[in-house]
Amino acid sequence: LRRRLPEAQLVGLSATISNAEEIASWLNAKPVISEWRPVPLKEGILFDRRIEFPDGNALELKPIHENVMVNAVLNIVAEGGQALVFALTRSRAESYAAKIAKAMSERIELIDPAEQRKLEEYAGRIMEIDRSAFSERLAQLVARGAAFHHAGLSYAHRSIIEEAFRSRALKAVVATPTLAAGVNLPARLVLITEVRRYQPGYGYQIIPVLEYKQFCGRAGRPGFDEIGYSAIIVRRKDEKEYIVRRYILGQPERIRSQLASEQHLRTHVLALIASEEVDSLTSLYKFFEETFLAHVYGAYVIEGLVADVLEFLRSADFVEVYNGELRATPLGRRVSQLYIDPLTAVRLLEIYREAEKASVFGLLHSLALTPDIPGIPTKKFSQKLLEEEVESRLDGLMIQPPDPADEFYEEYMDAVRIALVLEAWINEVPEAEIYDRFGVQPGDLVVLRETASWIAYAASQIAKIAGYREFVRPYDVLSERIRHGVKEELLPLVRLRGVGRVRARALYQAGYTSIEKLKAASPEELMRIPGIGPSIIKQIKEQL
Repeated sequence: LRRRLPEAQLVGLSATISNAEEIASWLNAKPVISEWRPVPLKEGILFDRRIEFPDGNALELKPIHENVMVNAVLNIVAEGGQALVFALTRSRAESYAAKIAKAMSERIELIDPAEQRKLEEYAGRIMEIDRSAFSERLAQLVARGAAFHHAGLSYAHRSIIEEAFRSRALKAVVATPTLAAGVNLPARLVLITEVRRYQPGYGYQIIPVLEYKQFCGRAGRPGFDEIGYSAIIVRRKDEKEYIVRRYILGQPERIRSQLASEQHLRTHVLALIASEEVDSLTSLYKFFEETFLAHVYGAYVIEGLVADVLEFLRSADFVEVYNGELRATPLGRRVSQLYIDPLTAVRLLEIYREAEKASVFGLLHSLALTPDIPGIPTKKFSQKLLEEEVESRLDGLMIQPPDPADEFYEEYMDAVRIALVLEAWINEVPEAEIYDRFGVQPGDLVVLRETASWIAYAASQIAKIAGYREFVRPYDVLSERIRHGVKEELLPLVRLRGVGRVRARALYQAGYTSIEKLKAASPEELMRIPGIGPSIIKQIKEQL
């Protein structure tokens, strides 16, 4: 951007970075630092029934509930405030929200009748999204004044929760860190329930100070609160001093460049070459010398990383290097245009070379094996069950299962799990049933199907340009099926605006199996079909 628009004015904003001068130096900009805050913030620790502050003052809480976290929330709500509680896992967020909701339901004076009516309206709107056990669980909490908020919620769920909290009817929200990263939901009290997060392979690790500052930055509602409070729950007296010193008095970690990540670097290097932003080794290295990573650590650090990535792209036949000149191959250019990780393309090409045939499940499994497909939480499947699924579909798999002792085995079986979820979706299994059967949450299913639909389209394009014509149409059709969540026979119908998977199936079952039959149908005939009203009929007819 700075190269193409050298006269452009750049403004960078952040509430928490500690190395603003370093970033300003890189941008050749002037740092402007202000400590002003619309609502003053007091950071402390919650120990027993006291919020203690580093200046020696304390906020004494009434003994309303035996649970320290719940007690603090009830105290703030009783004074007309709201609470935002941060938990580090989804399951804990849901569990804590249930504890708060139960306690609030036992103290009906905390919510006035007008607010209670609003809460019941919000709960009703949640149940209109779908009739799943997930929505029912959330709606029941909302009706009692509390809710959880995490990435497993659909956009519709999140919108209702956030609206209810901003209306001040919803008194407490228990959230995972995703909320602190980008949702503006201030509360009088912010509670941080833990500062140690489990990291697979590493055990429990303390969270960064920067993350803590993001949490407590949500304390204080402009226009409603004279002061905002944040508190880390401390369970042992001997931890108090350490928590205060590290988090409350500590400085956030420096912002670091993410360009050292091989995944990010290979995407950027290919994009630069494919777009002809650089056309030689000299111009490529010169470009990266101007990055924040090189500014902080020196150009020599990034040169080695770029050289390794360039060799990967060359060996994959995505770029050509000749006498110091760089050029993207047609395959490399297409991979860059598709905005996918080059490693995804490499993985797909390996699968095409090995595959002799592919069932729909085999295609789904191939997508799930790519690094671009997100891993999503599901119910724990027994190894035996997954192995039985593989055995029953062996003929249609594009890549045969590895030996259980192989390090690739776990990844392969994890892809089977993801493929089973996608298979249920495209076979028109109701969303509520998918949530219950697989333990998938609404937000995760949305992300999975949107990403998988795009990767399926990318797979068809890569197959076309690489000469694997037999896979072009299957992936293309699969992409559309994943986008709409239907069997192939419904694709002509779901291409119509206003016709989703449920209405399309109703039309099909009523005998309107093609666009031609819909054209010939009268509005009166269509009105007899469940879910098809006058406005939908008008919308359909306008498209025919």
